[in-house]
Amino acid sequence: MCASAHVGAVACNTYFPDGASSAKNSAKIKFKHSSGNQIVNSPDNILDTNNLEDSSNGNSCGNSGCQASGSIVPQMNYSNFPNGDDITVNNSQTYSLSPGNYDKLEVKENATLILSPGVYTFKDDFKLKDDASLEVSPAGTVEVYVKEKVKFEEDVTVTSQSTGSTLFIWSKKDMEVKEDSVIEALLYSKKKLKLKHEVSLIGAATSESELEVDRAIINYQADLISAATLGSYCAGNAAPTLNNVGTTPIAYTEEDLPIAIAPVISIVDSDDTAMESAAVTLVNGDTTEDVLT
Repeated sequence: MCASAHVGAVACNTYFPDGASSAKNSAKIKFKHSSGNQIVNSPDNILDTNNLEDSSNGNSCGNSGCQASGSIVPQMNYSNFPNGDDITVNNSQTYSLSPGNYDKLEVKENATLILSPGVYTFKDDFKLKDDASLEVSPAGTVEVYVKEKVKFEEDVTVTSQSTGSTLFIWSKKDMEVKEDSVIEALLYSKKKLKLKHEVSLIGAATSESELEVDRAIINYQADLISAATLGSYCAGNAAPTLNNVGTTPIAYTEEDLPIAIAPVISIVDSDDTAMESAAVTLVNGDTTEDVLT
């Protein structure tokens, strides 16, 4: 017979532990210019990446330069992109879209797209043009998965956190946010992710390739991220996670059944604080102790 333990869900700061993170060993975080690059509200000024290129003159994490941790975050994968309709929101129009599967999205100049809570997939590009807006209403969590590129042109406004919502945007290809845009979201790209001049990202960004911060500001939202729930990836206020727990066979017979299990195991909370560590002791009917290590 065997005994095992179930490993609980992780908190979303596993994937977004700081304003900028890498999800591949070869990925890079790049602060491109000597001024104007900054991560605000970094928990410790240490970014999860193996490769950090910092041209900020020592102010990339506010009053000091960001440092590389030498570790990376787990990858977030998605592959289900059914066919759907193209969505176009014409100039100065407002359009409400329900969760579902779509092909291409284009929100034109001065137009507004409203997403209700739920999961959206786009098989083609996801683009907001100059002065376009994206809102989440009513309040809730929106997950957007894009098979091709994500592009926000100049002066785009994306609103979610300030109205009590969470917006997560995932892209299989490049993601770019152009000048003077204000984006409230968690951004994840499997390719390059660029934040251009005077962009303000309220949330966090993670890339599996190069994450370029070009005179942009990332305002990290630790409380929002810890409380977020994103599909099967992570859960808000996740229960403590069991650390290094496997399945170990324990031999006993029907005549020698276990009568007591006293588990005291290594538990790590969502903030990586070790709580307690010991073995699991199983006592059989003949008082012989079988110990799980």
